[in-house]
Amino acid sequence: MGDSIMGLTLINTTGAISGGTADVEITGLSDAYKAYEFHFYNIHLSASNADFEFQVNTNYNQDINTTALRAWTYDNDTHSVAFTYQSSADQTVGDSSGTWCCIAESVNSSNAENSLSGVMTLYDPSSTTYSKHFIANTDMQTSTTYMQYTQMAGYVKTTSAIDKIKFRFGSGNIDSGEIKWFGYS
Repeated sequence: MGDSIMGLTLINTTGAISGGTADVEITGLSDAYKAYEFHFYNIHLSASNADFEFQVNTNYNQDINTTALRAWTYDNDTHSVAFTYQSSADQTVGDSSGTWCCIAESVNSSNAENSLSGVMTLYDPSSTTYSKHFIANTDMQTSTTYMQYTQMAGYVKTTSAIDKIKFRFGSGNIDSGEIKWFGYS
């Protein structure tokens, strides 16, 4: 096990991602921790305007239903700020195999300095009794050149234990950045 910081134990890191990675798979989620926290550092997209997504499954071959709520703030060049709830961003995924859950919508990579950073917490993934809840907070520049802070929560509707998670963009590759994952005891 790794270093402990503010109750979190660093489990591992991808190291610096470079050269275009289709997705990042994190394995070994177990009952060693009651929750896992995934930190995203300056994740840059190789394409333009794509959603940052995740999928969990024990074997990536089952349907997983995920319901999410998303709200965000933005600050454009006029410095106007708004906090809104967009009901069209709510989602139920998993109706067909291979569906992914969006945690950051319309990430922009048109400039080299654009990237996504944030944190996602997955609670009790080894439970075989309850659904698995998650909360994600991300900050990035969107395709409309707004800085967007997204708060999203939901659950993975399965009582099977989850031992893997993947992160990716809906189109294009992860061009650069780093993901670290921590455990809560």
